[in-house]
Amino acid sequence: MTESLAARLDMSEVAQQSTEELMRDIEDSQKKVSATPEEQEAKKEDEDPRLKKQYTFPFDWTDGRGHKWQGDFKNQILTIGERQLVAIMDATLRNGLPFEAFGPLDRTVSRAVAHMTYSLKSKPSWAKDLRTVTDEELILALYEEVASHEARFHGRQTPEEMRETES
Repeated sequence: MTESLAARLDMSEVAQQSTEELMRDIEDSQKKVSATPEEQEAKKEDEDPRLKKQYTFPFDWTDGRGHKWQGDFKNQILTIGERQLVAIMDATLRNGLPFEAFGPLDRTVSRAVAHMTYSLKSKPSWAKDLRTVTDEELILALYEEVASHEARFHGRQTPEEMRETES
């Protein structure tokens, strides 16, 4: 009825391994099983760097005129206090006018610029002041990377995953 352990193993593969290799495999298996929650979390962070509070990513985007926008960015997850500062900057960029006074694209770009002003800790020279960028699609493409990091860090769906779910 039930197969014995030896029958389930591929004995030819086991026979080719040295005793040292087998012992190493067993030790590796034990480490996986006995890892502390902190060690398991660190392993997850190594597998997906977006699980860390700071995430460095390469950006490479070409606009409609063929100009390439490239560089390395370092995004940091914002604290509640920093999020409040983002809200103040967003309101300031809108000159205090009500949120509803702007179209959806302008609201989104304003919020993205405010957010990335605080969250991007390292950026190429062309991105030092995102208010000087002339293409809102560039801002949105960059913000998608930032939003993806934040979503993954907080255990939520990333923008890419949400699009896949909708399909």
